[in-house]
Amino acid sequence: MSLAGRFSSLVLGLLAAVLVGFSTASYLAARSYLDHRTRERLDGALAVLAVSVEVHPDSVEWEGSDRSLPIGDANGPDRLLWSIVDHEGKRVDQSREPVPAEVMAAPDDDSRRLDRRGVPWRVARRRIEPSGTTSPEPTPIAAADASKPLHQSLDLTAAVSLATSDATLARLGFDLISLDVALWISAALLCRWLARRAL
Repeated sequence: MSLAGRFSSLVLGLLAAVLVGFSTASYLAARSYLDHRTRERLDGALAVLAVSVEVHPDSVEWEGSDRSLPIGDANGPDRLLWSIVDHEGKRVDQSREPVPAEVMAAPDDDSRRLDRRGVPWRVARRRIEPSGTTSPEPTPIAAADASKPLHQSLDLTAAVSLATSDATLARLGFDLISLDVALWISAALLCRWLARRAL
């Protein structure tokens, strides 16, 4: 290999390493940011839902039906849905559009699930229990007001659609790869020409 070829190979190898490192770091930073934003949205939704639960010494009461909850966008691409379920698994309240059943069945908090249409979701949960007990026994509770039944516990679930985040990451990955390839090819042509001219 000629001296110009060896010089070009060295420069292009270093440039490739820099481009790959920069692109990887940029992609991981964007993914971390979007993941953090999703967690914040879920935590915020659960906090709003928790404020709508009145906790008694031996029961909890859902009061969200009396007020307008400023969470959830059922129609946008970045949807946030929620559901309230009592200790018997009965749905107490929910967002205008229900959380898909297969998403509700997610086994763990912060899990990623696909609905029937293949849309990815992230799920977070919080259990609200009476202030006087840590693990209530399944005994019936008589409600003081029939319009606001009391519960032994309430499970709050919030689910965020990850369709927008995934599309953003896919687009970013494609753009970074395209930019890297274009820069490397341009540098290869320029480096070869400069090396021959200088040497």
